[in-house]
Order: sequence, then C-alpha cells, then structure tokens
Amino acid sequence: MKTLFFACCKRWLRYPYVRICLLLMTAGGILLAVLGAEVYRAKTASLDDAMLSVAFFCEVMLTVPVITALTHQERTDGVIRSKLVCGYSRTAVLLSQLLTAFTFSAVCSLLLFAPLFVRAFDLLGRAMSAQTVSMLLVFLLALPVLSAVCTAVCLNTDGFSGIAVCIALLLGLFAADIGVRQILSRPQMIVSEFAQVDGTVQEQTQPNPEYVGGTKRKLLQIADRANPFSCWLTAKEYADVLPVLSERGAVQDADRTEYAEQIRHEITGAECYLTGFAVLVSGIGLAVFRRRDLQ
Repeated sequence: MKTLFFACCKRWLRYPYVRICLLLMTAGGILLAVLGAEVYRAKTASLDDAMLSVAFFCEVMLTVPVITALTHQERTDGVIRSKLVCGYSRTAVLLSQLLTAFTFSAVCSLLLFAPLFVRAFDLLGRAMSAQTVSMLLVFLLALPVLSAVCTAVCLNTDGFSGIAVCIALLLGLFAADIGVRQILSRPQMIVSEFAQVDGTVQEQTQPNPEYVGGTKRKLLQIADRANPFSCWLTAKEYADVLPVLSERGAVQDADRTEYAEQIRHEITGAECYLTGFAVLVSGIGLAVFRRRDLQ
C-alpha cells in the first residue's frame, strides 16, 4: 500500500489544480495570520471568529471539488482497474486513495491555519500551548475527515453521480448540524407570564412543549458530536475563550472557568469523534468497494 500511496501522491501533484489549491492555501494562511489574530488588551490574542468561519468554508469549497474531481477521473480513466490488474488488493487500493485525499486536505488545513495559531501561541504564551495545539488538531482533522467521505463515495459510484452525492452529503451534514444544535438549545422551562407579588415582578415558568429530553436527546447529542462540522464549530467556540483563559485575573470568574472546562472536554471529545467517524466511513466504503463490479 505504501507504493500505491506515494505513486498516487506523485500523480496528484502533476495536476495544476492541486498546485493552485496549495498555493491559495499558503496565501490564505499568511493573510489569516496577519488579519485573524490581534493583541487583546495588550496581553493576549483575539482570534477573529468571522475570519475563521470564512477561511474554513473557502477551504472546503476549494479542496473538496479538487478531491472529488480527481477521484472521479481516476475511477473513469481506468487507473483503479489497472491497479487491481497489477495484483493489488481492493483494500490496498481504497486505503491508498483515502490516505492520499486525507493527506492532501490535511496539508491544505496546515497551510491555512498553522500560521494563525503560531502567532496566537506567540501572543498567548506558553501557558496556553496545550490548549492551542489541541484546538489546532481539530481544525486540521475536520476537512480530512470530510475528504475521506467524498473519496469513499466517488470510488463507489458511477459517472458524475458521485460528485452530486458528495455535494448533497456535505450540505446535509451542515444542515443537520444547524438543525440539531437548534433543537438542543431549546430551554426546558419557558416564561409563561409575569406576576407582581409584594411590589416586585416575578416570572412564572412552565414546561417547554418543544423541549426534547430523555433518550432522544442523548441520541441527538451523539449525532451532533459525531458531525465533523459540529466538531469544527466546537473548536471555533473554544477559540473565543482563549483570550480569557490566558488572563489569570479573568479565570477567577466561576462561570467563565466552568464554561472553559466544558469546552476543553468537548475539544478532547471532538478529536475522538473525528477519528471514529473517519474509521467508520473508511470501513463502510471498503465493505462496499470490495463487492462492486468495476468492469
């Protein structure tokens, strides 16, 4: 499989689209490092929330079409069949393709986000090194996991339907993340009316009929945490807490400290969920690929 992986990487680097994409990621990383981190209260770094979101979605729109197009081209040009004719197993062929797409998207993420976090680390100081590296890992894993999904889909579909399925799947994952987060954000109790008691206005609450609890809520929480878009948004929320955590005086706030601890645990869980999601997608793709007729 190592021979297939290096051969696939060399073949991808010959395509101008790949080189252009890497060049754009490098330029974007420099721009993001210059404009995306500013000194906060003359002590810490403030990571621009809007710029992080724009950078990630631009990265997805640039890299995913390249990955799906190249995978579709190798599928239709007979490159995959040639590898099988040469005696390589379907497992080795699929894993080499997945690993190539994973590596390409990881390099793109590294070029785009690493300069920003290097500057943030310089401004935040060594006390925040572990948190910064942990958050950067989630930023680097989100896109490779999505690219693995697209590669597995394109290898198991015929014609241009694979590209359409990839687009629909990415949009579905993003819409599902927004929908699930909205459902989970519904409060358990809502204010029904205000009543005046002894000269003071008091709120009267009642159960929220739209609140989802019990087993259904736990399933929705699992689905939300396993979604790559949700993992990335969790890391982005943690970026907003970094400036506060780096100021020791602000950590005295109990609510802020509790929120920071919650985000820190979610970041660790996001890394595990992203890894598990990638393994699950690879396993399903391999199971389908081994039974497909590629003639």
